[in-house]
Amino acid sequence: MSIVDPVMSEQGWTFTDGAPDSVNGAAYLHQVYTRARPDYSGRVTVPVLWDRQQQTIVNNESSEILRLFNSAFDQLTGNHDDYCPADLQGEIERLNRLYSALSAINQLIVHAQSREELLEGAAHDRVVPPDDLSLEGLEAGEGDPAQLARVHPADRSGAEA
Repeated sequence: MSIVDPVMSEQGWTFTDGAPDSVNGAAYLHQVYTRARPDYSGRVTVPVLWDRQQQTIVNNESSEILRLFNSAFDQLTGNHDDYCPADLQGEIERLNRLYSALSAINQLIVHAQSREELLEGAAHDRVVPPDDLSLEGLEAGEGDPAQLARVHPADRSGAEA
């Protein structure tokens, strides 16, 4: 396992001396992304699940990686722990949506170069309900919580998340 420094450098996520990238020999995580796809120019995020045989990134979304590890290796390890029990899946999904929205806000704050840019970015963020759900009453907290759980944040381009 390789570990990046918790503080980003000018080059982005940096592998630490204590746990360097022993698989690819990279000094920075962006080098791992471009090893997987040489033309990659998007955001470099952690965690990353790397496939040594295919020499590519399998996934870089923590909740999805957790679901992969939930059962993908049971036959190899004999571990049958359930990290996403069926009776908690609804709550897990709700918390993942909340995490996603908070993460988007955090990214906006971290990357804004000025107060104006921050306010403009915040003005672009919005909520998109499913087609069969009205927002009337929800903004005042009067809506049914089950209906509110179906409202998803939109990405900054305005498309549904």
